[in-house]
Amino acid sequence: MTLTQYIKLYGQFMKNGIIREMMFRWNFIIRITTELFWLAASLLFWQIMFISIHHIAGWSKYEVYLLVGTGHLIHQAFEGIFFNNIVQIPENIRTGNLDFYLTKPVHSQFLVSTRYIDLGAIANILVGFGIVGYSLWHLNASLTLFRTIAYLVLCVNGILLYYSILFTLMTISFWIVRADGVIGVYFNVINFSRQPADIYKGLFKFFLIFVFPMLVTLNFPVQALVKSLSLPYMAWALFVGTLSFWLSSKFWHFGIRHYSSASS
Repeated sequence: MTLTQYIKLYGQFMKNGIIREMMFRWNFIIRITTELFWLAASLLFWQIMFISIHHIAGWSKYEVYLLVGTGHLIHQAFEGIFFNNIVQIPENIRTGNLDFYLTKPVHSQFLVSTRYIDLGAIANILVGFGIVGYSLWHLNASLTLFRTIAYLVLCVNGILLYYSILFTLMTISFWIVRADGVIGVYFNVINFSRQPADIYKGLFKFFLIFVFPMLVTLNFPVQALVKSLSLPYMAWALFVGTLSFWLSSKFWHFGIRHYSSASS
């Protein structure tokens, strides 16, 4: 298939997602409300933290709010586009429904990753941008075109990293019958990315940047926008994002070669 055909196919997925959400309106409303509740709880936590202090590891209150807003929009984009699809991989392998994806004239990784859209999560992205804008206003940040583009590119890179990590974990289902439990591992490890990078020190910080690059996902976009992020770090972020996606794709195809379909 050509790129144009993939875009048209994804447009159909979006259309089907809208129809599905209109059929279950309360599910759509509850989805948005739940995410807003957790976002409010996170902001309240940091608000309480900053009552008696002015900085946390060199991060001001509104810099942390910017991190929270960036995290919200990146997580909601990831969950809206990919999450509900990826977590179904173990069940599709177990039941043989993966045959449906493998027999279509479409790249199987694309199909299993994007077939269903969570519009509730996508709608919540706007809230994330709102918090980012509110934080920047209080920070009186002087944004340049380069900083803005770097921020947006690194946000997309953060989504790509989250995707690659969870997709790789779910691909383990080709060998482990009940791999659903690793979702808990995913949610635990991404918590490292939600904190200001400078609270981590020494080898542990090195580990979270260069070995298990959680700080690359959320902290790097914020640092590129309002703090200082060197060009080598930006290059590393894009490299590790691309490498992670490539490795997840290779691991997926390796798993497919070991897959016994329901008809075999």
